[in-house]
Amino acid sequence: MGEQTAGGKTKDAKFNFGPKGWALVIMGFLAYLVYMSFDNGLNYIVPAYSASLQANPTTLFLFSSIGGWVGVVGLIVFGALRQKIGIKTTTLIAMGLFTAATIGWIFAPTVGIYAICAILVKSMGCVVAQYCFSEFGANWFPTKKGNYMGVITIGVVFGGFMGNMVIGVISMSKGIQTALAIMAIISVIVFILFCIILKDNPEDAGAFPDNDKNMTPEMAKAILAKGKAYEKASPWTIGKCLKTPAVWLCALSFGLLLLVAQGTMAQVTLISNSFGYSEQIALMVNLVGAPIAIAATLLAGVLDQKAGTKKASIVCILFSVVGCLVVGLLGGKAPVAMFIGVWLVFASCSGGNNMIMSMTATLWGRFDFSKPYLCILTIATIIDSFGYVILSALADAFGGYGPALIVCAGISIVSLILMLVLKDKYIGSTEEEMDAIIKSIG
Repeated sequence: MGEQTAGGKTKDAKFNFGPKGWALVIMGFLAYLVYMSFDNGLNYIVPAYSASLQANPTTLFLFSSIGGWVGVVGLIVFGALRQKIGIKTTTLIAMGLFTAATIGWIFAPTVGIYAICAILVKSMGCVVAQYCFSEFGANWFPTKKGNYMGVITIGVVFGGFMGNMVIGVISMSKGIQTALAIMAIISVIVFILFCIILKDNPEDAGAFPDNDKNMTPEMAKAILAKGKAYEKASPWTIGKCLKTPAVWLCALSFGLLLLVAQGTMAQVTLISNSFGYSEQIALMVNLVGAPIAIAATLLAGVLDQKAGTKKASIVCILFSVVGCLVVGLLGGKAPVAMFIGVWLVFASCSGGNNMIMSMTATLWGRFDFSKPYLCILTIATIIDSFGYVILSALADAFGGYGPALIVCAGISIVSLILMLVLKDKYIGSTEEEMDAIIKSIG
Protein backbone atom coordinates (compact mmCIF):
# COMPACT_ATOMS: atom_id res chain seq x y z
CA MET A 1 0.00 0.00 0.00
CA GLY A 2 3.01 2.24 0.66
CA GLU A 3 2.51 5.92 -0.02
CA GLN A 4 -1.25 5.48 -0.40
CA THR A 5 -1.58 4.95 3.34
CA ALA A 6 1.19 6.78 5.17
CA GLY A 7 2.46 10.27 5.55
CA GLY A 8 2.39 11.17 1.91
CA LYS A 9 6.01 12.24 1.65
CA THR A 10 6.76 13.16 -1.95
CA LYS A 11 8.56 15.96 -3.69
CA ASP A 12 6.38 15.65 -6.79
CA ALA A 13 4.97 19.16 -7.12
CA LYS A 14 3.21 18.54 -10.45
CA PHE A 15 -0.51 19.35 -10.59
CA ASN A 16 -1.34 16.22 -12.61
CA PHE A 17 -4.61 15.31 -10.92
CA GLY A 18 -6.24 13.70 -13.97
CA PRO A 19 -9.64 14.72 -15.44
CA LYS A 20 -11.73 13.23 -12.63
CA GLY A 21 -9.31 14.48 -10.01
CA TRP A 22 -9.49 17.97 -11.47
CA ALA A 23 -13.30 17.80 -11.32
CA LEU A 24 -13.02 17.17 -7.57
CA VAL A 25 -10.44 19.95 -7.20
CA ILE A 26 -12.78 22.42 -8.93
CA MET A 27 -15.61 21.41 -6.58
CA GLY A 28 -13.33 22.08 -3.62
CA PHE A 29 -12.42 25.45 -5.09
CA LEU A 30 -16.12 26.31 -5.41
CA ALA A 31 -16.81 25.20 -1.84
CA TYR A 32 -14.23 27.64 -0.52
CA LEU A 33 -15.37 30.34 -2.94
CA VAL A 34 -18.99 30.46 -1.77
CA TYR A 35 -18.05 30.03 1.90
CA MET A 36 -15.47 32.81 1.90
CA SER A 37 -17.62 35.09 -0.28
CA PHE A 38 -20.09 35.39 2.56
CA ASP A 39 -17.28 35.57 5.12
CA ASN A 40 -15.64 38.51 3.36
CA GLY A 41 -19.04 39.92 2.47
CA LEU A 42 -19.53 40.67 6.17
CA ASN A 43 -17.59 43.87 5.37
CA TYR A 44 -20.80 45.04 3.64
CA ILE A 45 -23.52 42.79 5.07
CA VAL A 46 -22.95 43.91 8.68
CA PRO A 47 -22.98 47.70 8.01
CA ALA A 48 -26.07 47.37 5.78
CA TYR A 49 -28.08 45.32 8.27
CA SER A 50 -26.75 47.33 11.18
CA ALA A 51 -28.47 50.35 9.61
CA SER A 52 -31.67 48.63 8.46
CA LEU A 53 -32.19 46.60 11.66
CA GLN A 54 -30.75 49.29 13.97
CA ALA A 55 -28.37 46.75 15.49
CA ASN A 56 -24.84 47.20 16.86
CA PRO A 57 -22.19 45.98 14.35
CA THR A 58 -20.33 44.07 17.08
CA THR A 59 -23.57 42.20 17.85
CA LEU A 60 -24.00 41.20 14.19
CA PHE A 61 -20.36 40.08 13.97
CA LEU A 62 -20.99 38.06 17.13
CA PHE A 63 -23.60 35.97 15.29
CA SER A 64 -20.94 34.89 12.77
CA SER A 65 -18.65 33.99 15.66
CA ILE A 66 -21.50 31.99 17.19
CA GLY A 67 -21.82 30.30 13.79
CA GLY A 68 -18.23 29.17 14.21
CA TRP A 69 -19.08 27.71 17.61
CA VAL A 70 -22.18 26.00 16.20
CA GLY A 71 -19.88 24.74 13.44
CA VAL A 72 -17.94 22.90 16.13
CA VAL A 73 -21.07 20.92 16.99
CA GLY A 74 -21.64 20.54 13.25
CA LEU A 75 -18.18 19.05 12.80
CA ILE A 76 -18.90 16.44 15.46
CA VAL A 77 -22.35 15.62 14.05
CA PHE A 78 -21.23 15.54 10.43
CA GLY A 79 -18.07 13.66 11.36
CA ALA A 80 -20.30 10.93 12.81
CA LEU A 81 -22.50 11.04 9.72
CA ARG A 82 -19.45 10.60 7.50
CA GLN A 83 -18.70 7.30 9.26
CA LYS A 84 -22.22 6.02 8.54
CA ILE A 85 -23.31 7.45 5.18
CA GLY A 86 -20.07 8.45 3.42
CA ILE A 87 -18.53 11.81 2.70
CA LYS A 88 -20.57 12.68 -0.44
CA THR A 89 -23.98 12.38 1.25
CA THR A 90 -22.65 14.18 4.31
CA THR A 91 -21.44 17.02 2.08
CA LEU A 92 -24.79 17.32 0.30
CA ILE A 93 -26.72 17.60 3.58
CA ALA A 94 -24.42 20.33 4.90
CA MET A 95 -24.39 22.19 1.56
CA GLY A 96 -28.19 22.01 1.40
CA LEU A 97 -28.48 23.73 4.78
CA PHE A 98 -25.89 26.32 3.74
CA THR A 99 -27.79 27.09 0.53
CA ALA A 100 -31.14 27.40 2.34
CA ALA A 101 -29.56 29.89 4.77
CA THR A 102 -28.15 32.02 1.94
CA ILE A 103 -31.67 32.30 0.51
CA GLY A 104 -33.16 33.23 3.89
CA TRP A 105 -30.47 35.85 4.49
CA ILE A 106 -31.70 37.86 1.50
CA PHE A 107 -34.74 39.06 3.42
CA ALA A 108 -33.79 38.92 7.14
CA PRO A 109 -36.58 41.24 8.40
CA THR A 110 -35.51 40.86 12.03
CA VAL A 111 -32.31 40.46 14.01
CA GLY A 112 -33.48 36.93 14.91
CA ILE A 113 -33.77 35.83 11.26
CA TYR A 114 -30.43 37.50 10.51
CA ALA A 115 -28.85 35.57 13.38
CA ILE A 116 -30.19 32.17 12.24
CA CYS A 117 -29.00 32.67 8.67
CA ALA A 118 -25.60 34.08 9.70
CA ILE A 119 -25.04 31.15 12.06
CA LEU A 120 -26.00 28.53 9.45
CA VAL A 121 -23.92 30.14 6.69
CA LYS A 122 -20.83 30.21 8.89
CA SER A 123 -21.27 26.77 10.48
CA MET A 124 -22.27 24.81 7.39
CA GLY A 125 -19.73 26.63 5.22
CA CYS A 126 -17.05 25.48 7.64
CA VAL A 127 -18.32 21.89 7.54
CA VAL A 128 -18.42 21.76 3.73
CA ALA A 129 -15.20 23.57 2.82
CA GLN A 130 -12.88 22.79 5.69
CA TYR A 131 -14.07 19.36 6.81
CA CYS A 132 -15.74 17.63 3.86
CA PHE A 133 -13.27 18.65 1.17
CA SER A 134 -10.32 17.83 3.36
CA GLU A 135 -11.78 14.32 3.71
CA PHE A 136 -12.13 14.14 -0.07
CA GLY A 137 -8.53 15.31 -0.45
CA ALA A 138 -7.13 12.72 1.97
CA ASN A 139 -8.91 9.97 0.01
CA TRP A 140 -8.14 11.20 -3.49
CA PHE A 141 -4.64 12.67 -3.06
CA PRO A 142 -2.83 11.05 -0.09
CA THR A 143 0.61 12.24 -1.23
CA LYS A 144 -0.40 15.26 -3.33
CA LYS A 145 -2.30 16.90 -0.50
CA GLY A 146 -0.17 20.04 -0.69
CA ASN A 147 -0.94 20.52 -4.37
CA TYR A 148 -4.63 19.73 -3.83
CA MET A 149 -5.04 22.20 -0.98
CA GLY A 150 -2.91 24.77 -2.80
CA VAL A 151 -5.44 24.84 -5.62
CA ILE A 152 -8.77 24.53 -3.79
CA THR A 153 -7.87 27.23 -1.27
CA ILE A 154 -7.50 29.68 -4.14
CA GLY A 155 -11.23 29.73 -3.52
CA VAL A 156 -10.46 31.64 -0.32
CA VAL A 157 -8.99 34.44 -2.41
CA PHE A 158 -11.69 34.36 -5.09
CA GLY A 159 -14.20 34.32 -2.26
CA GLY A 160 -12.71 37.59 -1.08
CA PHE A 161 -12.97 38.91 -4.63
CA MET A 162 -16.60 37.77 -4.93
CA GLY A 163 -17.42 39.17 -1.52
CA ASN A 164 -16.22 42.57 -2.64
CA MET A 165 -17.25 42.59 -6.31
CA VAL A 166 -20.67 40.96 -5.92
CA ILE A 167 -21.72 41.71 -2.35
CA GLY A 168 -19.68 44.92 -2.04
CA VAL A 169 -20.12 46.66 -5.37
CA ILE A 170 -23.69 45.52 -6.06
CA SER A 171 -24.89 46.30 -2.55
CA MET A 172 -23.60 49.85 -2.95
CA SER A 173 -25.49 50.34 -6.22
CA LYS A 174 -28.50 48.00 -6.01
CA GLY A 175 -28.82 47.21 -2.32
CA ILE A 176 -27.78 44.33 -0.07
CA GLN A 177 -30.80 42.16 -0.96
CA THR A 178 -29.88 42.13 -4.66
CA ALA A 179 -26.27 41.26 -3.87
CA LEU A 180 -27.27 38.41 -1.56
CA ALA A 181 -29.81 37.12 -4.11
CA ILE A 182 -27.04 36.75 -6.70
CA MET A 183 -24.85 34.92 -4.20
CA ALA A 184 -27.74 32.62 -3.25
CA ILE A 185 -28.20 31.67 -6.92
CA ILE A 186 -24.48 30.84 -7.12
CA SER A 187 -24.84 28.64 -4.01
CA VAL A 188 -27.73 26.74 -5.61
CA ILE A 189 -25.66 26.10 -8.75
CA VAL A 190 -22.74 24.81 -6.68
CA PHE A 191 -25.07 22.48 -4.75
CA ILE A 192 -26.36 21.01 -8.02
CA LEU A 193 -22.80 20.46 -9.29
CA PHE A 194 -21.92 18.65 -6.05
CA CYS A 195 -24.86 16.29 -6.59
CA ILE A 196 -23.63 15.42 -10.08
CA ILE A 197 -19.83 15.27 -9.69
CA LEU A 198 -18.78 14.22 -6.18
CA LYS A 199 -17.63 10.66 -5.41
CA ASP A 200 -16.38 9.45 -2.02
CA ASN A 201 -13.16 7.85 -3.35
CA PRO A 202 -11.21 7.94 -6.63
CA GLU A 203 -11.83 4.21 -7.01
CA ASP A 204 -15.58 4.92 -7.00
CA ALA A 205 -15.08 7.18 -10.02
CA GLY A 206 -12.83 4.74 -11.91
CA ALA A 207 -9.75 6.85 -11.07
CA PHE A 208 -6.62 6.28 -8.96
CA PRO A 209 -5.32 7.81 -5.72
CA ASP A 210 -2.94 10.63 -6.66
CA ASN A 211 -3.84 9.87 -10.30
CA ASP A 212 -1.16 7.17 -10.02
CA LYS A 213 -1.54 5.18 -13.21
CA ASN A 214 1.28 2.83 -12.28
CA MET A 215 -1.31 0.73 -10.50
CA THR A 216 -4.12 -1.25 -12.08
CA PRO A 217 -7.81 -0.73 -11.22
CA GLU A 218 -7.67 -4.03 -9.33
CA MET A 219 -4.73 -2.81 -7.25
CA ALA A 220 -6.49 0.47 -6.45
CA LYS A 221 -9.65 -1.34 -5.36
CA ALA A 222 -7.62 -3.73 -3.22
CA ILE A 223 -5.93 -0.79 -1.45
CA LEU A 224 -9.32 0.83 -0.80
CA ALA A 225 -10.88 -2.40 0.50
CA LYS A 226 -7.94 -3.02 2.81
CA GLY A 227 -7.98 0.57 4.07
CA LYS A 228 -11.72 0.51 4.75
CA ALA A 229 -11.37 -2.75 6.67
CA TYR A 230 -8.60 -1.20 8.76
CA GLU A 231 -10.59 1.99 9.45
CA LYS A 232 -13.20 0.00 11.37
CA ALA A 233 -10.61 -1.01 13.99
CA SER A 234 -8.11 1.86 13.78
CA PRO A 235 -6.47 2.53 17.17
CA TRP A 236 -6.82 6.25 16.50
CA THR A 237 -10.04 6.81 18.42
CA ILE A 238 -11.24 10.26 19.47
CA GLY A 239 -9.97 9.52 22.98
CA LYS A 240 -6.49 8.60 21.80
CA CYS A 241 -6.36 11.66 19.55
CA LEU A 242 -7.23 14.00 22.41
CA LYS A 243 -4.39 12.51 24.48
CA THR A 244 -1.85 13.06 21.69
CA PRO A 245 0.27 16.28 21.93
CA ALA A 246 0.56 16.61 18.14
CA VAL A 247 -3.22 17.02 17.88
CA TRP A 248 -3.19 19.93 20.31
CA LEU A 249 -0.11 21.58 18.84
CA CYS A 250 -1.65 21.46 15.34
CA ALA A 251 -5.05 22.66 16.50
CA LEU A 252 -3.81 25.52 18.66
CA SER A 253 -1.23 26.75 16.15
CA PHE A 254 -3.57 26.77 13.15
CA GLY A 255 -6.53 27.95 15.23
CA LEU A 256 -4.66 31.05 16.39
CA LEU A 257 -3.34 31.73 12.88
CA LEU A 258 -6.83 31.57 11.37
CA LEU A 259 -8.35 33.58 14.23
CA VAL A 260 -6.16 36.50 13.23
CA ALA A 261 -6.46 36.00 9.47
CA GLN A 262 -10.22 35.51 9.22
CA GLY A 263 -10.99 38.29 11.68
CA THR A 264 -8.83 40.68 9.65
CA MET A 265 -10.22 39.65 6.27
CA ALA A 266 -13.80 40.18 7.41
CA GLN A 267 -13.10 43.71 8.69
CA VAL A 268 -10.95 45.34 6.00
CA THR A 269 -13.55 48.07 5.44
CA LEU A 270 -13.72 48.87 9.16
CA ILE A 271 -9.91 48.81 9.40
CA SER A 272 -9.70 51.26 6.49
CA ASN A 273 -12.31 53.55 8.05
CA SER A 274 -10.45 53.41 11.37
CA PHE A 275 -7.38 54.88 9.67
CA GLY A 276 -9.45 57.56 7.96
CA TYR A 277 -9.51 55.95 4.51
CA SER A 278 -12.62 55.55 2.36
CA GLU A 279 -14.48 52.34 1.53
CA GLN A 280 -13.05 52.64 -1.99
CA ILE A 281 -9.55 52.26 -0.52
CA ALA A 282 -10.69 49.10 1.27
CA LEU A 283 -12.18 47.80 -1.98
CA MET A 284 -8.88 48.47 -3.74
CA VAL A 285 -7.00 46.58 -1.01
CA ASN A 286 -9.16 43.54 -1.62
CA LEU A 287 -9.19 43.67 -5.42
CA VAL A 288 -5.47 44.28 -5.98
CA GLY A 289 -4.57 41.77 -3.28
CA ALA A 290 -6.50 38.93 -4.95
CA PRO A 291 -3.86 37.89 -7.55
CA ILE A 292 -1.11 38.19 -4.94
CA ALA A 293 -2.96 35.89 -2.57
CA ILE A 294 -3.68 33.42 -5.39
CA ALA A 295 0.02 33.19 -6.15
CA ALA A 296 0.71 32.79 -2.43
CA THR A 297 -1.64 29.86 -1.98
CA LEU A 298 -0.23 28.05 -5.04
CA LEU A 299 3.31 28.65 -3.84
CA ALA A 300 2.32 27.40 -0.38
CA GLY A 301 1.18 24.15 -1.98
CA VAL A 302 4.42 23.76 -3.91
CA LEU A 303 6.49 24.63 -0.83
CA ASP A 304 4.48 22.06 1.13
CA GLN A 305 5.35 19.35 -1.41
CA LYS A 306 9.01 20.26 -1.82
CA ALA A 307 10.13 21.51 1.62
CA GLY A 308 7.57 19.85 3.90
CA THR A 309 4.38 20.96 5.59
CA LYS A 310 6.03 22.27 8.76
CA LYS A 311 8.37 24.66 6.94
CA ALA A 312 5.53 25.87 4.72
CA SER A 313 3.38 26.44 7.82
CA ILE A 314 6.12 28.49 9.48
CA VAL A 315 6.33 30.73 6.41
CA CYS A 316 2.56 31.30 6.46
CA ILE A 317 2.59 32.21 10.16
CA LEU A 318 5.45 34.66 9.59
CA PHE A 319 3.31 36.34 6.92
CA SER A 320 0.65 36.90 9.59
CA VAL A 321 3.13 38.29 12.13
CA VAL A 322 4.69 40.73 9.67
CA GLY A 323 1.37 41.68 8.06
CA CYS A 324 -0.28 42.54 11.37
CA LEU A 325 2.72 44.60 12.50
CA VAL A 326 2.85 46.53 9.21
CA VAL A 327 -0.85 47.40 9.36
CA GLY A 328 -0.84 48.07 13.09
CA LEU A 329 2.26 50.29 13.14
CA LEU A 330 2.20 51.90 9.70
CA GLY A 331 -1.31 51.45 8.27
CA GLY A 332 -2.52 54.84 9.46
CA LYS A 333 0.51 56.64 8.01
CA ALA A 334 0.25 55.46 4.40
CA PRO A 335 -2.35 53.45 2.45
CA VAL A 336 0.44 51.40 0.84
CA ALA A 337 1.41 50.03 4.27
CA MET A 338 -2.17 48.91 4.86
CA PHE A 339 -2.22 47.35 1.38
CA ILE A 340 0.96 45.33 1.96
CA GLY A 341 0.07 44.29 5.49
CA VAL A 342 -3.43 43.09 4.64
CA TRP A 343 -2.12 41.20 1.59
CA LEU A 344 0.31 39.32 3.82
CA VAL A 345 -2.53 38.41 6.18
CA PHE A 346 -4.61 37.24 3.19
CA ALA A 347 -1.71 35.01 2.14
CA SER A 348 -1.40 33.60 5.65
CA CYS A 349 -5.10 32.68 5.65
CA SER A 350 -4.85 30.81 2.36
CA GLY A 351 -1.75 29.00 3.56
CA GLY A 352 -3.32 28.22 6.93
CA ASN A 353 -6.32 26.62 5.27
CA ASN A 354 -3.88 24.54 3.18
CA MET A 355 -1.72 23.38 6.02
CA ILE A 356 -4.23 22.25 8.63
CA MET A 357 -5.35 19.41 6.35
CA SER A 358 -1.91 18.73 4.92
CA MET A 359 -0.22 18.50 8.33
CA THR A 360 -2.84 15.99 9.48
CA ALA A 361 -2.28 13.89 6.35
CA THR A 362 1.48 14.10 6.86
CA LEU A 363 1.24 12.84 10.44
CA TRP A 364 -1.49 10.20 10.02
CA GLY A 365 -1.81 9.24 6.35
CA ARG A 366 -4.90 8.29 4.35
CA PHE A 367 -6.74 5.74 6.49
CA ASP A 368 -5.93 7.18 9.93
CA PHE A 369 -6.76 10.71 8.80
CA SER A 370 -10.42 11.08 9.73
CA LYS A 371 -10.44 11.02 13.56
CA PRO A 372 -7.32 13.17 14.15
CA TYR A 373 -8.49 15.69 11.56
CA LEU A 374 -11.94 15.91 13.12
CA CYS A 375 -10.33 16.65 16.50
CA ILE A 376 -7.82 19.15 15.11
CA LEU A 377 -10.36 21.01 12.98
CA THR A 378 -12.91 21.11 15.81
CA ILE A 379 -10.45 22.63 18.28
CA ALA A 380 -9.07 25.05 15.67
CA THR A 381 -12.59 26.12 14.69
CA ILE A 382 -13.49 26.87 18.31
CA ILE A 383 -10.46 29.16 18.43
CA ASP A 384 -10.70 30.86 15.04
CA SER A 385 -14.46 31.50 15.39
CA PHE A 386 -13.57 34.15 17.97
CA GLY A 387 -11.69 36.12 15.30
CA TYR A 388 -14.55 38.38 14.24
CA VAL A 389 -15.62 39.44 17.70
CA ILE A 390 -12.12 39.56 19.24
CA LEU A 391 -10.69 41.90 16.61
CA SER A 392 -13.78 44.12 16.78
CA ALA A 393 -13.70 44.11 20.59
CA LEU A 394 -9.97 44.89 20.66
CA ALA A 395 -10.56 47.82 18.32
CA ASP A 396 -13.31 49.11 20.63
CA ALA A 397 -11.12 48.65 23.70
CA PHE A 398 -8.02 50.32 22.25
CA GLY A 399 -9.81 52.98 20.25
CA GLY A 400 -8.83 51.73 16.80
CA TYR A 401 -7.60 48.85 14.68
CA GLY A 402 -3.92 49.83 14.81
CA PRO A 403 -3.31 48.70 18.40
CA ALA A 404 -5.70 45.77 17.91
CA LEU A 405 -3.59 44.41 15.06
CA ILE A 406 -0.40 44.74 17.08
CA VAL A 407 -2.04 42.46 19.64
CA CYS A 408 -2.91 40.11 16.76
CA ALA A 409 0.77 40.01 15.79
CA GLY A 410 1.46 38.73 19.32
CA ILE A 411 -1.20 36.05 18.89
CA SER A 412 0.48 34.99 15.65
CA ILE A 413 3.83 34.73 17.43
CA VAL A 414 2.25 32.27 19.89
CA SER A 415 1.05 30.28 16.85
CA LEU A 416 4.62 30.28 15.51
CA ILE A 417 6.09 28.96 18.78
CA LEU A 418 3.59 26.09 18.85
CA MET A 419 4.45 25.15 15.26
CA LEU A 420 8.17 25.18 16.01
CA VAL A 421 7.58 22.74 18.88
CA LEU A 422 5.54 20.34 16.71
CA LYS A 423 7.47 17.42 15.19
CA ASP A 424 6.32 16.54 11.67
CA LYS A 425 7.15 12.83 11.94
CA TYR A 426 4.60 10.25 10.72
CA ILE A 427 2.76 8.73 13.69
CA GLY A 428 -0.10 6.86 12.00
CA SER A 429 -0.17 3.08 11.65
CA THR A 430 2.44 1.50 9.40
CA GLU A 431 1.42 -0.96 6.70
CA GLU A 432 2.56 -3.85 8.91
CA GLU A 433 0.52 -2.55 11.84
CA MET A 434 -2.52 -2.19 9.61
CA ASP A 435 -2.14 -5.77 8.39
CA ALA A 436 -1.91 -7.03 11.98
CA ILE A 437 -5.04 -5.11 13.00
CA ILE A 438 -7.03 -6.39 10.02
CA LYS A 439 -5.89 -9.95 10.77
CA SER A 440 -6.89 -9.61 14.43
CA ILE A 441 -10.48 -8.71 13.51
CA GLY A 442 -10.74 -11.60 11.09
